[in-house]
Amino acid sequence: MNPDDSNGRLLIRSIVDHYPSIKPIAVDGDGIQPLDFDRIFAESRDSGELPHLFDELIALAEKIIQSGEIESLTALSALKYLIRTLEENRNGSYLAVSQSISLAAYFKNLLDVYLEKIPGIAEHREAYARTVRQAEQELQKTKQEIRDKISEEVRERLPKLGRLAEIAEQIDVLLPPASLPAPSPATDETDIGDQ
Repeated sequence: MNPDDSNGRLLIRSIVDHYPSIKPIAVDGDGIQPLDFDRIFAESRDSGELPHLFDELIALAEKIIQSGEIESLTALSALKYLIRTLEENRNGSYLAVSQSISLAAYFKNLLDVYLEKIPGIAEHREAYARTVRQAEQELQKTKQEIRDKISEEVRERLPKLGRLAEIAEQIDVLLPPASLPAPSPATDETDIGDQ
């Protein structure tokens, strides 16, 4: 028997025996870790009031349903839709959370218009409106925290490129400030498609 053959079998046998306990090794050729926007958002979201405010919005919508004051099947169905959407997106991405808050604000307007004359839900409707405002404010606070964390990580990871870090702080790619003017539509037909 060839000694090399025996060593090969021993190696294969050892791999088969230990395979379940082998942990994969991540190999990154250049060692550069990318900026993880989802992680930064999740940390900011979870350390703030957003999860609590989502829970409060859900609870208030449920109280409105449970009041028994709403007879419209359409309104009840819409509130259940809102509850389910908030539950589903409570721990979601930035887009899921921000759009859920926008949907909650839309429902606040619907509650104000369509259910304002129902006396049994006035207290819940008002509490819901306050909670939506708080969620909108908390989202703005979270956005600023994300901006700060991104700037900090860029400065930490690129210390020799100080000027780039300063520029990165001024350029807000992820969450543009609301004060930026919206792009104006092309007014000259030759501007569109001729380039």
